[in-house]
Amino acid sequence: PTARAVSSMGMKRKNNEGNYGSMTNEELDEVLAQKLRMRKNGGNPRFISDGEYVDSLEGWLEDFDQESLLVINNAALNDIPTWKRIYKHFGLAVPSNKEIRAALKDTNDVYTAQQAEKYKEANTEYYEASPELIKELNEHYAPYDKRLWKLLGVSPWWNTTV
Repeated sequence: PTARAVSSMGMKRKNNEGNYGSMTNEELDEVLAQKLRMRKNGGNPRFISDGEYVDSLEGWLEDFDQESLLVINNAALNDIPTWKRIYKHFGLAVPSNKEIRAALKDTNDVYTAQQAEKYKEANTEYYEASPELIKELNEHYAPYDKRLWKLLGVSPWWNTTV
């Protein structure tokens, strides 16, 4: 959720929404910190609340069996076993490790090139949140993540930092 919040802020900068495009990393940190304070005070800024995944998943589980849903951690999207799980979940033929590795490389190369071009066109750079803000965001999301792990019956094996 921390990476998602930081990425959302970066997209606003890259897409020059509002006055985000001209803001420094420090100014963007302050905007995101303000949204975090709003959430802690009962507000509902989407930058923050969208990362509280357990609340959304609980709603989905009211309508679907847990076996019908496949929850994937973003940090695992470059892992071959993750893609094998995805193919199996949808009843598709599972490609070989070599085919998955090649597809991931091609996709990542294209994405990286596209993002570099978009930042160049926007005349801005990638937003990197401060370590202090990342720590605050991780602390905010920790109880939501614990509820999510409990709901899914998994251990928090992934790194929760950006």
